[in-house]
Amino acid sequence: MNGEIQLAIQSNRALQNLYTLPNSATDLKVEEAFQKIMHENTSPYASHPSLRDRLAFIERVQNSGMIQEDSRPAWDLLSASAALQEEMTREIQENLCQRGVLKIDPSGQ
Repeated sequence: MNGEIQLAIQSNRALQNLYTLPNSATDLKVEEAFQKIMHENTSPYASHPSLRDRLAFIERVQNSGMIQEDSRPAWDLLSASAALQEEMTREIQENLCQRGVLKIDPSGQ
């Protein structure tokens, strides 16, 4: 999202829908951090199991047949997700314009 905001500022253009942006380089950093955490063992002094152990437990519960999986995106739970995405993107854009960070017509024109 920060990349889109920076591009909009540099290009002096309206923001794209911040909720439908493609993956970015930040995603690679997140994946690297996730892989590091996934390989950590649970410490005997930890108050909770390691992430790997917790995910293994979830896998066992899912495979037990007790849970019905739904792979639809969370946005599908909202009846007007596109309108909400547009509204929230517009709010962020107007906020950036009010702060003088983004110098365009706040209506996006």
